[in-house]
Amino acid sequence: VYSLLGRSHQTLEDLAIIGSLAGVTTLSPGSDAEMRDSVLWAVQQDSPVYLRMGKSGGVYSGSNSSGRPEPTKFSGSSEKATAAVLAHGAMVSQVVQVREMIPDYALDYWSCPNVFPVPETFLATLHNDYSKIFVVEEHSLRGGLASELLLRLRNTSIEIYPIVAEAPATNQVGSYEWNLAQHGLSTERIANKIKSRF
Repeated sequence: VYSLLGRSHQTLEDLAIIGSLAGVTTLSPGSDAEMRDSVLWAVQQDSPVYLRMGKSGGVYSGSNSSGRPEPTKFSGSSEKATAAVLAHGAMVSQVVQVREMIPDYALDYWSCPNVFPVPETFLATLHNDYSKIFVVEEHSLRGGLASELLLRLRNTSIEIYPIVAEAPATNQVGSYEWNLAQHGLSTERIANKIKSRF
């Protein structure tokens, strides 16, 4: 999301680096409301919290309204969905737009600001409600939410499909939308990846 500031601001490995440190909570809010909840919650903790802050703007404005960062289902299918799309940070707004591109698919959509640790109650919801999960994130395959769910749900029958950055950060500078397209995270590419596995 800081693509115009050059290579020093184009990290795709920060969650993996922070996630390797024991005892650090990692939050990646996807809206102003989630950011507010995350900051207010973080300052009350006695252990370190890594707060991933993006500046992409975006169309998602939701929150679970509990005053603490928690996964929030912001849209659901009119029929019982057995598949879900999860995203965090700036990718939640991308997924809001993807939802409008594939309205006929029975999918639930979640904003997941809790990257590490994923709440046990949310893991139980995923295990009980879904057979297929798509994880959309502005990160590499290793060390993000997708890899955490692959680890935590490894002994289940749930199919997990990471939709992550396909290419490493480059020395090229362009708009946020240009960078998303370069890394396979444009709305069209995300929608096509979901449709191909549905």
